[in-house]
Amino acid sequence: MGGGCTLLRLASKVDAINDAEKVGADKGYPLKLIATNAGVIGSVVSKRVLANDNPKFRYNVATDKYEDLMPTEIIDPTKVVRCCLEHASSVAKTFLMSTCVVVEIKELEPAVAGSHSFTSGYGY
Repeated sequence: MGGGCTLLRLASKVDAINDAEKVGADKGYPLKLIATNAGVIGSVVSKRVLANDNPKFRYNVATDKYEDLMPTEIIDPTKVVRCCLEHASSVAKTFLMSTCVVVEIKELEPAVAGSHSFTSGYGY
């Protein structure tokens, strides 16, 4: 997990972030999502990566080991990460500068007995 670990480590260096900015700034999300998709608990991987001071210490989902990923030729595609950040900031700017935004609200599926359904807090 090259990009996910890199973004997670860089996020710990950013101190000047206020509460309004924290809403859309889950810097550990890419790492957690990759780990979850691999069948492990993303928050555990995130904490373990941050607990190690070695910047090359990362999680290899293919082998389920924490190691230096350069010898295994798993590298972070810098251009992809850069483009993703540029496009995300462009979308955020568009939303912030717009007078109004039209979105589609999808109908919630009825809850199945015995399951828990969490909504986004909008009172649905």
